[in-house]
Amino acid sequence: MSQYGAVVSEHRAAPRARRAGVVLLGAVASTVLAVGALNGAGAANATCLSVSGLSIGTGCTSTFGNIAVGIGKDAFASATKGLFGTAFAVGNASASTVGSVNIAVALGPGSSATVESGVANVSIAAGNETTARTSGLGNAAIGASVQPAFNPYWESHGFPAPFGGDANAHGTLSHALSLGAGAYSTTTGTANTVATVGTGSTTFLTSSPFKVAVTIGKNKTTQK
Repeated sequence: MSQYGAVVSEHRAAPRARRAGVVLLGAVASTVLAVGALNGAGAANATCLSVSGLSIGTGCTSTFGNIAVGIGKDAFASATKGLFGTAFAVGNASASTVGSVNIAVALGPGSSATVESGVANVSIAAGNETTARTSGLGNAAIGASVQPAFNPYWESHGFPAPFGGDANAHGTLSHALSLGAGAYSTTTGTANTVATVGTGSTTFLTSSPFKVAVTIGKNKTTQK
């Protein structure tokens, strides 16, 4: 195709893509805003939606091919760069994804779910002050707890603040689970699995590949 033909095709495609985005935005907006209305007038004012760069409300941002949804007061959602990324936040929560085919879900006060970069990653933070982070290819992290608590390991390393379940998976096809107040898990590498279940416990897994590290109980630490 000539350079002139390519430019003409690009200009023709742009309006069509934008019209498609508008249609999708309108369809999803009606559902999202209706759900937000269930939380009362104040929450509805904070509810937001952004699809392919077209936004309703404040607190949500997206780029072409991505969707960000925030429901409730102080919800923040961002889905940028790449395609088919989804960020979903409920309540005073933050969900952010960068890359393609990624999902970030934050549910609960102070929760934060982040896909820092990469493809086909999933970060889910559920509960009070919970955190989930991923980056790379095909990783998954879930942090969950009812309430935050202090973690002795992190207190001794200069972080004297309570937090909820905090899970981190970086690399390729690795998984992290933190279940409990002040529970922390992190792994890097290939096809690793790390899990922490219990209040104030910590698990580190840096060796690779195909390694597993699990900590169960209160105020325990495992490092591999």
